[in-house]
Amino acid sequence: MLWALFGAWGMALEYLAYPLENQGVLFSEQKELVKSVRLGALSFGGLAVLGLTIPILNIIVAPAAVIGATLYFNEIKVINSKVLHTNTP
Repeated sequence: MLWALFGAWGMALEYLAYPLENQGVLFSEQKELVKSVRLGALSFGGLAVLGLTIPILNIIVAPAAVIGATLYFNEIKVINSKVLHTNTP
């Protein structure tokens, strides 16, 4: 069970790295961002791990995971911007 969680966390970091690095986010900041959405990141990474273990389907899952990570990052960015705007005095 622990290895499954570690694998999911690793896949989340791996696939979210593509859109985050394109935005110039450093690895330490990437870890903090993924920690802030821990459950969502573990869910995303877990689905990626499960999809990558299925033969033939894994050819489609890897690019789909990159697309999904980009969409997920954009959603996180929108949510964080709303939180930042509502918390400003």
